[in-house]
Amino acid sequence: MQAYLMNGNEDVKLFCNGYYAEILVMDPFSLEVIFSLSSKVNPDWISALHVLRPVKRKDDVVLALTTTGTVKVWTLNGSETKYSEPLFEDESKQIKCLNAITLTCCSQNQRTVLIVCSKYWQIYDAGDFSVLCSVISPRGERWLGGQFLTPDRVLVWTDEGKA
Repeated sequence: MQAYLMNGNEDVKLFCNGYYAEILVMDPFSLEVIFSLSSKVNPDWISALHVLRPVKRKDDVVLALTTTGTVKVWTLNGSETKYSEPLFEDESKQIKCLNAITLTCCSQNQRTVLIVCSKYWQIYDAGDFSVLCSVISPRGERWLGGQFLTPDRVLVWTDEGKA
């Protein structure tokens, strides 16, 4: 789940994912579903997502990853309403990444994406989703999450509390 202030809106929205194929966008106060993001290509459970506003653009972008490793991209223009039909992805691409735990874009360089899975973490180029870096978890441990500290540094932690 990610709280996000969409362009052209005064209120924060919750972008929720779980064991279902859609991303539900909800009002955080009433918990009412405002609209949903769905998939036409390889629909599957959404395991991780990140919402961002690209530099010098007025629209918002939702980047998500399914449990089977399909990257999905939705572009939101701010006109989405409660009565909208489900919005389908604009782009979709299969990558070698199963059961992602987190997906995070670097705020200073939005072309780099950190994806953390329990057995490895990887940094991708958002342009073509080529792998830039990959690190396997230490023996007997699982990665649990990660964040960009700077464009060239990440902090990734394990279930043992190690970073």
